[in-house]
Formats: sequence, C-alpha cells, structure tokens
Amino acid sequence: HDSLKEQADQAQQVKTDLEQQVARHRDAQRALDELYGGIFAGPTQGFPEEDRKEQDGNQALQAYHEHRGKVEAEQHVIQLLSQGMQKLKYALEKMESALSHSRMDMFGGGSMADAMERSSLRKAEQAVAEARMQVLRAQRMSPFVGDLPDVDIAQGNIISDVVFDNIFTDMQFHDKIKASRES
Repeated sequence: HDSLKEQADQAQQVKTDLEQQVARHRDAQRALDELYGGIFAGPTQGFPEEDRKEQDGNQALQAYHEHRGKVEAEQHVIQLLSQGMQKLKYALEKMESALSHSRMDMFGGGSMADAMERSSLRKAEQAVAEARMQVLRAQRMSPFVGDLPDVDIAQGNIISDVVFDNIFTDMQFHDKIKASRES
C-alpha cells in the first residue's frame, strides 16, 4: 500500500515538473516568435526584394486559407445534397410501397391495405420534407444550389376510405398516387 502511494506521489511530482517545462517552452517560443517578428516582419531597409517576397508569401497564404475554406464549405454542401438525395430515394421507395398497397386495396385489400397505403404516403412526405431541409441548408452555404422542385404527395381522405370504399374510389386514389410519384 505504501509503495503504491509513493509511486502516485512520484508520478504527481513528474507531472508538476513536466507542466513547468511546458510553460517555460511556451514562453520561450512566444519570445522567439516576437524576436523573429521584430527582426523580419515589415519593411527591411536595403532589402526591398525580401520585403516583396514576404508580402507575396503572406498573400499566397491568405489566398490558400480562403480557398481551403471555400472547398471545405462546398464539400459540406455535397454531403448535405447527398443526404437529401438519399431521403428522396427513400421517398420514392415509399411511393412504390403505397402504390403496391393501393393495388391490393383495389382488389379487396380492405382497411389494412388502406392503413399501409397511408403509412407509406406519410413516410414519403416526411422524407421529402427532410430532403427539402437538407437542400435549404446547402443553399445557405452555396449560391450554386437551386431549389428542389415541388413534390405533391397525394393524401387521401380517411372518411372516403371507410364510407365510400369501393373499386372506383380506390382506382381514383391509385391514379393520384401515380401522379405523386411522377412529380
């Protein structure tokens, strides 16, 4: 037990010594940077060529940082748009699912087919809304991102599904879903 305590005390002392060395190193580095800046920064009498090269180097470094920032922003835009595209693909899958359930409903699928159809349509609508949000985020970051076209997802009426559930209303709603898929 005493040996463990001694090791902990020694480790604490080593840590304190290292922290002091780090602080000394930082102070020395700061002083060296200030000395270097005082000697070489700004115009130097008799060395206009060096001053011009220093200015060119600073301008190049600034341009690099500006371009790097733009590239990173555009990479983020690409990521946002890719996520939006995935949401739209998911929405299309849900539209296909809604069409499948709609076909079942036309051939006597009943209230379960109606419920599955509505669920798929809600999920598709939610995915489109999420894709639209990704596009809006991307538009805030880049002037090159255009608007997402309008997507109109059919939403039926639960009352007509229950009260007027027949092949004709089912076919009519099936056509609305097809039109939604095409939009």
